[in-house]
Amino acid sequence: MRAQALLNLKPNIPTQFVEIHTGRSILKGNTFQTGRPPEFSQEIHSGPILLGKIELLERESTEVIIKFVMVCAILFLIHTIAYLNRMKAEALRKLTELRIKRLRQISHDIKSPLSALDVLVGTEPCDFRDLDNQTILQETCDRLRKIIHSIDADHEAPGHTEGFNLHDALDSLLSEKKLNFPGIQFQFKDSETRSCLPSQVDPTKLLRSVSNLLNNAAESTQSLSFERDPVVKLESESNKRSLTIKVTDNGTGIPKAITTRIGDYRYSHGKRGGSGLGLSSLKENLIKWDAFLTIITTEHEGTTVHLNIPHGPRHPILTRIWMKNKRFSVVFVPSK
Repeated sequence: MRAQALLNLKPNIPTQFVEIHTGRSILKGNTFQTGRPPEFSQEIHSGPILLGKIELLERESTEVIIKFVMVCAILFLIHTIAYLNRMKAEALRKLTELRIKRLRQISHDIKSPLSALDVLVGTEPCDFRDLDNQTILQETCDRLRKIIHSIDADHEAPGHTEGFNLHDALDSLLSEKKLNFPGIQFQFKDSETRSCLPSQVDPTKLLRSVSNLLNNAAESTQSLSFERDPVVKLESESNKRSLTIKVTDNGTGIPKAITTRIGDYRYSHGKRGGSGLGLSSLKENLIKWDAFLTIITTEHEGTTVHLNIPHGPRHPILTRIWMKNKRFSVVFVPSK
């Protein structure tokens, strides 16, 4: 309105032609009074120049944004590739550690049957016509074969329990230990109904675990003085709810100061060159079996290990993992 009013001024006033830009529209008039001398009058063309500068800035800002997005995408791609490489290296490291641990476990478990074979073969005279010797030899070789077979098993599934006689397997295991530790008295007691194996338990893994428990018990009695004879007892009891295996010795016991470390991987007490693989592998199986392991010990008097396995898992896998720390316990009982 103001610009239109300026265009309606009297024509006899000396003026110069101008264009007035209001936004994007242009108002043209003949003349209007600028209020300045004629030599300082000028045309006003600021609108098109400003629009051109805005368009140039828009193009430049768009190019900058595109370049910024491309740089961010490249950096994200580099970061993702580096992250995937780290994850792949970590997975490979864990797989390597798992295989090394499995090989160490197998090397640890075959020592006992190999030692029994050495004793059996080295006996003078060695009579393989004896039925007892033939049975021990056959069962020891069969146990070795099953342990070595587990090397190629990346995901060990529970073995077949049909036709498996737990009483005979434990009795054969004790015969092997008698060859390994000739100075120790081994005793075996089974329930009247003959213990049966729970369906979720692999017989080979169970026998390996019991063998390690018997080795620990026997080795703890080897440092005894002549005040008492070394004795290791193996008991098995089964009912409708669970299977219980108990290993008792009258050895040196476990000191109270180290009870919290018992069962840790690569920790061993009282054994030269011990690796702690026996109890650590048994702790891992407790979750799969939904089982509980309790160690009751008195220093200088002996130790009793209780392994309780239910017939069929009672808890879902997540509950079993949550109860992991409650499945293994060491109870120290002061001497009277």
